[in-house]
Formats: sequence, structure tokens, C-alpha cells
Amino acid sequence: MEELRTYKDFADNSYQYFMFAYNSGQLFNEMGAMAQSVCERYLKHLISEFSEPENSIENEEKERVLRGRFSDIKSRGFR
Repeated sequence: MEELRTYKDFADNSYQYFMFAYNSGQLFNEMGAMAQSVCERYLKHLISEFSEPENSIENEEKERVLRGRFSDIKSRGFR
């Protein structure tokens, strides 16, 4: 098994597992949560790779996003 180092590595791995389960006919309630987790990891990958904070406040916000869950950030009022 390959080493998982980046958000994209984790997202790709989770997506592969999700599709394996789906294609095997293993449909269950947790599929929605699993799909959301995959999307959050891909979004974190985009943020980590392409976000270029212009000051320390934006940098802190970027780090907060990367450490947290998007559902938690949304409830706290992400800018």
C-alpha cells in the first residue's frame, strides 16, 4: 500500500474505497458521510495547494480551514 501524505492522497484513497463499495453493491447509510469526507479532502487539497494568503490573518484562516472540518467551520461563520 502506498504511503498517504497529502490531502489528495487521502482523498484518492477514500474515493477508491467508496467506489469499490459502491460497485460491489454495498450501499448503506454511511455512503453519504463517506462521500462528504472525500469531497472535504479534495477541497482541502485545493486550499493547501492553491491558496496564497496575503497576510498573517489570511494565513491563520487557511490553517484553521485545513485543521478543521468544513461543517464545523460553516457553523462558526467562515468568511
